[in-house]
Amino acid sequence: MNSQNGSCLKHYGVKGMKWGVRRYQNPDGTRIHANPGLKPGDIVIPKGTQFQRIATGSNMSYTTGVYLAYKAGDKDLYRGMLGRARLTYMIKNEPGKVKLKQLTMTANKDIRIPTMETRVGEMRKLLETDKEAVVGLINESRKINRRPGRYDAETLTEKDINQTMYRRFNDALALGTNSTHGKVISKYYDALRKQGYDAIPDENDIRYSARAKAPVILFDTMDSIGSIKVKNLTAGEVLAAYNRTVGEAMVKKVLIRPGMAKEVLQASTDTELAKAFRQQQADKYSLNKKYTLDNLATDWGINRLSNRQIRQVSELMDGGKTHAEAAEEVIDLRNSVVDKVLSRYKL
Repeated sequence: MNSQNGSCLKHYGVKGMKWGVRRYQNPDGTRIHANPGLKPGDIVIPKGTQFQRIATGSNMSYTTGVYLAYKAGDKDLYRGMLGRARLTYMIKNEPGKVKLKQLTMTANKDIRIPTMETRVGEMRKLLETDKEAVVGLINESRKINRRPGRYDAETLTEKDINQTMYRRFNDALALGTNSTHGKVISKYYDALRKQGYDAIPDENDIRYSARAKAPVILFDTMDSIGSIKVKNLTAGEVLAAYNRTVGEAMVKKVLIRPGMAKEVLQASTDTELAKAFRQQQADKYSLNKKYTLDNLATDWGINRLSNRQIRQVSELMDGGKTHAEAAEEVIDLRNSVVDKVLSRYKL
């Protein structure tokens, strides 16, 4: 078992056990000692594990259905990719309010995660009692995200349920318990909580959008989280995390067809966690100290500068220029290069 600040993971089963594969005996024939309350194949993330999420000033108060990362690589991924998306949105839609915070939450209890069989089973129960709401939730999510395909509660088939429906249902949980069909989300979480579970994997970010390893949806932070630490992220931390992770994420999207990625619910090693901590400390001032999140949001979302050009802006600021002066110089240089290319081809 690995541990770093309590961030380790216990797997109910034997070494080599796969997700959902049930084993009851050791190789020598002796019985596996069951953890009280656990079912074969359940996962336990132990008390003391540090979870993390990236937030703005307007999305820090969620307590139900909270999306979190606990693996070192996933924390880096969200800090970079989600950080860029949030900054770009805010500079265009909420100028003057550009803030990005990192919330670190420590589990005050063991976090239990059920098998896929249990997760799907509870959704199927909802289809028996709340079919219209489940179907409506999924269709609402697909409409908002502009994804093709729509379910009809009257013609829903067993094939639909078995092949794709749970993943679409899991994706739709992101709408939250305050959404139009939020009551059915609360009902789903409550059904699993009554069985002693605290979280489920975020299937969408594992298999499709972010290609994270083990993000989770925590049912209730008021019940599962003790201390919460909040820190303001620097432009250097966000840019560096983005540079480290976006390349890997894009390659995965190209090389791995949808649905092929799998959850990796295992702990980061002590070495990985220590390396990630040292890296983030170094990232803080990897840009000019006066280069702010507002500057990064502007250069990404409005000036459309590449990461290399952002570094150039930072270097010019090291020489005493303001951000506006440095950005203008880099943009002028870019435009002159484009003009030369266009003139060469008489365009």
